[in-house]
Formats: sequence, structure tokens, C-alpha cells
Amino acid sequence: MIRFKSALKSLSISLFLVAILCCTSFAKEFSYADIVDELTNLQKLALLPADGQKCALWSSYNQVSKYDPNTNTYIEWYRNGDGSGIIRMEGENQVIAEMNGPGCINRIWSATAGQGHLKIYLDGVQTPAVDLPFIKYCDGSTTPFNRKSLVYVAAKGYNNYTPIPYQKSCKIIAEPNWGKYYQITYQTFPKDTIVPTFNMNLSAEDSAALDKADAILSNCKAFIPSANESKEISKLITVEPGKQAEIFNLKGPASIIRLEIKPQLPADKKQQEDLLRQLTIQMNWDNQKNPAVWSPLGDFFGTAPGVNEYSSFPLGMSNDLFYSNWFMPFSKAGKGIIGNDSNTTFKADVRIVYAPIDANADYGRFHAKWHRDAFLPDAKIWPLDWTILKTKGRGKFCGFALNLWNPAGKWWGEGDERFFVDGEKFPSTFGTGTEDYFGYAWCCPKLFYASYHNQTANTNGNNTDHISLNRWQIADNVPFQKSFDAYIEKYFSNSRKTFYSAVSYWYLDAKGQDEYKPVAVNERLGYYARPAENVIAGVAISGEPSGGKIELGGLNRHDGYNWRDLDHLAWKDAKLGDKLHLELSADKDGKYILIGKFTKQDGYATVQLYLDNKKIGEPMDFQNDKLISTPELSLGKYDLKAGKHILTVEIIKLGPPVKPTKYRDAMFGIDYVKLKPM
Repeated sequence: MIRFKSALKSLSISLFLVAILCCTSFAKEFSYADIVDELTNLQKLALLPADGQKCALWSSYNQVSKYDPNTNTYIEWYRNGDGSGIIRMEGENQVIAEMNGPGCINRIWSATAGQGHLKIYLDGVQTPAVDLPFIKYCDGSTTPFNRKSLVYVAAKGYNNYTPIPYQKSCKIIAEPNWGKYYQITYQTFPKDTIVPTFNMNLSAEDSAALDKADAILSNCKAFIPSANESKEISKLITVEPGKQAEIFNLKGPASIIRLEIKPQLPADKKQQEDLLRQLTIQMNWDNQKNPAVWSPLGDFFGTAPGVNEYSSFPLGMSNDLFYSNWFMPFSKAGKGIIGNDSNTTFKADVRIVYAPIDANADYGRFHAKWHRDAFLPDAKIWPLDWTILKTKGRGKFCGFALNLWNPAGKWWGEGDERFFVDGEKFPSTFGTGTEDYFGYAWCCPKLFYASYHNQTANTNGNNTDHISLNRWQIADNVPFQKSFDAYIEKYFSNSRKTFYSAVSYWYLDAKGQDEYKPVAVNERLGYYARPAENVIAGVAISGEPSGGKIELGGLNRHDGYNWRDLDHLAWKDAKLGDKLHLELSADKDGKYILIGKFTKQDGYATVQLYLDNKKIGEPMDFQNDKLISTPELSLGKYDLKAGKHILTVEIIKLGPPVKPTKYRDAMFGIDYVKLKPM
């Protein structure tokens, strides 16, 4: 049924009062209350960016990583150790951010906020506008940084989303003992924009604006956008196997302002997880052939697999309600469909709230796409970068939801995010670690829930199996005029059975390029399988070694060359003459090259290799003064029958005795070994 709604109960904002100010062009002057409004104004978020509107990041990333324009190469691109990057020293203090206005700091994050002062100087004034111990920015004890939905600690990550605007300039000085690891996200407005300079002593009006935002964000689940002349569609849908059901088909100009789905799901958790990947949601705007929104149904709502209960500002999920508050405008027509690639009938109650919009407003079209490993960069140039989003046109990036499968364990999230805007060669956003982007710290597996970022799943509470994260960039969205390319380092490869999938959310002009296609159901399911018990670091073991023990050994990429997954198979406590047997598989009869990559380290042994009990070349000495990986080595060419073959490693000489350390407690390490067909 369709019925008119004059207002919706619960916490709400009027989407159309702001339309007078923002629907046709970028405002020339902002009050502090206007800037605070961006924390919760999803309608304004949908407006395409004005020329000169930007978002960038200052962070403590390792500045050894550079782009060389003379050779068009990226140098030390995967160096870790992201806690000490600064702009420069001034006496004993560190300059950690410096930018021209007009602009606004939208987010401050740290993994270790200490007692040393962070001083924020604005508009050339010699006295800092803010002068506090770094910890006081984030512990909620100091006004105005005391709104609980804007200032808090989430799984050891210190966060402050209080807007700090400036007209001419901003400079941030960190005094000794300030802590370690930081990110400062800021936006720059067009040159002629007028904004107030932040003052810790806010007016009553400005304090009320922060209180209003805090009230909305403190109860996200209860927040329901409303608008004058809004209408509502409520229906029960039934989707047969292999079929689709229409959830809305509307004429514009209008916008979806609320989407609710109350699904009927199986009680069995595995069946539920599979079903929410077999069901899909699709939305098309203005009769465009390709969908702007396509995702497995569960993933679209910001978490996977299955139902992981959480509540955030634009999206949330519980067993009985999936909701979206994204503003989804269209000028001519909007159509939404749920598809069913399962073998069971799916039923759900669907509720759509929509409202008319100004046909002349410069809105982008809402896009959300799920993918696995789509549009990966050239592995010879960027072997570890995993693509979050590649798009062309004019728009705003609004965040992404990441689901990963990490059955082999170990910390997976050292990877930095890097956002390239409008073809820039060096990213204007260069992060310090995956968990840092998502607002937490120190590999913490604890679930947390906030308005703009969440860890909704960590299956075993130890960063193994399924981990699900999201971050919504609302006030800190990333505008682009021509293109946007976002990557995050993925240290563990697919060969280790560590897999990523993501839904990216963005606004794009009607002529922009979104090349993401729907993904077949067999690619959405089944890939998160557990490796065989005899596989360590991607290497298959045949039985137990004759002496010593084998285990997964963690490594750091900056310690030497590059191990495939920042780990290796480590053989410990073996004696002279002990043997280790590894399994290799030939797919068919034929000629193969045996290829291996190994670890060298002080105290490592000399070994003799055998393939199917036949000696391979001369002994290999893996003693080295420091920890490194070898290059990929060719170990010979062989005629092999299809099936299993055994590579034997025999210790024939022990390395010199050394004091055991984190990496010096083994005597042989192997990154990978494989048979390559000729």
C-alpha cells in the first residue's frame, strides 16, 4: 500500500529545510552550526562537490614510501613502521599537520594518545586555539570534546569527530610524549568560502548544534529521516528460487530516504549466512541499463556473513530489521529489485520512504557495489594493493564495508589505505594500518559499534576466520572531480586462503563510469573454506618431520625482501640428518619447473633438497647475517606424472649457534614451493 506521511515519529531531521541553502550550489558562508550539520545531513552528502572541495589526510605513515616522478616508480611502497612520520621538527616539537584554509578538521584518531600536548594553531594566531594533552582530545573529559557519540575510545582506538574549522590556515604541533600513530582527516572548501575559526568556548547556539548531532548519533537505530510530503510503500515480497521481486518502482524527481527489510530467515546460522549471499539487492536510477547498486543482500547493509547485529548512522542490521538511511535521489525513475539465487523461497516485509526533491539540485546518484578482487593493479608494480574502488566522473566517496576470511590466523591488518583523487600520482590519503582506518587499534578483536565505524564480527575473538568492518565517511567524505582510485594493502595472499570482499559506497554524476558488474553466486559462496590441516603458510606437509617441529612463523615486510604473506613455514629444533617432507601436486603428466622461495637468517642451516628421493643440485646454505627472503629460485626442470610428489628437506649442516630472538628460533624457513608447468 502507499500512503502519505506528513511526519515520521522518532528522532528525525527535516531534509528539506536545508534544501534552500544547499540544493543548487555550494554555500558561500558557513556558521559553526552549519558545519556541525554535516555530521548528520545525508541529503547534503548527496550533492556533487563544488570545484575546490577536497578531503585529505595527515598521518604518521612511514615517509620512506615515495613516488619518483623522474622514473615514474614507487619507492619503498610497502614499508611498515607507520608511527613516526611527521612533516618536520621545530625544536623538540613535531609538526604533524599543516594546511591552508578555508577548511575543517573532521576526524582525529590515534592508537596511543599520551600526556604530551597537541597544539592546534588557527589562522596565523600565535596562541593555540586548542592546547591539551593528546589524551584529552579523546577521553571525553574536556568541553567541547565531551559528546559521547563524537569522542570516544573504540577497541583501543582514540577517536574525535568534533569539527574544528579554520578560515586561513591550520598548524598542529605535537610536544614530546604526545603518543604514537595519528591520523588527521580534514576538508578544504572552495577559496571564497567563509567559515568561523574554532574556539573552545562555544556559543550556546554552537553547543546546541553539537548536542543535537550527539543526540541523533547516540541513538542511530531510532533515527528515521523525514521530509515534507514524504510517502511510504509497505509490502510483503515473496521471491521464488531463481526469480526476482520488485521492491519499488518510482517516478522522479524524488529520493529514497529510508529502506527497511524485515527478512524471514532460517534459524540455522550456516543456512542464514549462505542465503544472505545468495539473495541480491539491485537499484537502477533514471532508466540506466546497468545498476548503480548491486550487492548480496546482507553485505549491502554493512556486514557479513549472515546477521551481525549493529546500529550505525546510515546502515544497521538486527535479526528482525535491516535498515538504510542513505539518501538515494533520482530525476526520472528509480527501481529496486531483490533477486534470489538460492533454492528456497524468500519472504520479507519491505518498507520504502521516499520524498520529492528539487529537480534542479546538483545531486549525484547513489552507488554501492560488492566485489572480490575486481580491478586489481598490476602485481609487478603494486603486488599488495587491493582495490577498494575505481571510478571516473564527479562524486564523493563515502566509505566501505570490508569482510575478510582469515582461517590461518596471524594479524592480517598492517595494510595502509591509499586514496588517489583526480589522477594524482601520490595519494592525498595515505594511512597507517587497516584497523586505523576503521577507527580502532593494536589488532584488537573486540567488537565495537559507533555511528561511523564498526567491527561487527570477529568470529573467534582472535582475528581468525570471519572479520567484518565498516566505516562511513559522512562529514569526512572524499570529493573528486574526475576520478577516484582507492586501495588498501592486503599482506596475506589468496594462496594463503585469506580473502577480501567489500561493498563501496559513493555518489557519482549521471555520466560517471561505474564498471562493476554483478557477481555470479558461485563466486559469492564457498570461497571461505578452511585450509587442509597439513598446510602451513600455504605449504603442504607430508607426515611429521623426523625431528624438531614445524609451525607458522610471522615476519615483517620491512625486515628484508618480500615474503608472500608476511609469514613462512618455520622448522625448529631439528638435528643434523633430520628430514622434512613436503607435498607437491602435478595436475597432469608433463614437464614442470620446480620453484621455491626461502628464508635466510643468522643461525639457519645448510640443507639438501630431494624430489621423489632424487637429489636436487648442490646443498643450499641459508645462513645470513640478517633476516631476508631469497628471490624466487628455479630448482630444476622435471618430467612428472600427474599426482602427488614429495620434496624432502634434509639438514646436513647446522648453522652457527645464536641467541634466539623472535625470528632466530628456527633453522629453516620456506615461503613457498610450487610446480610450474612448462
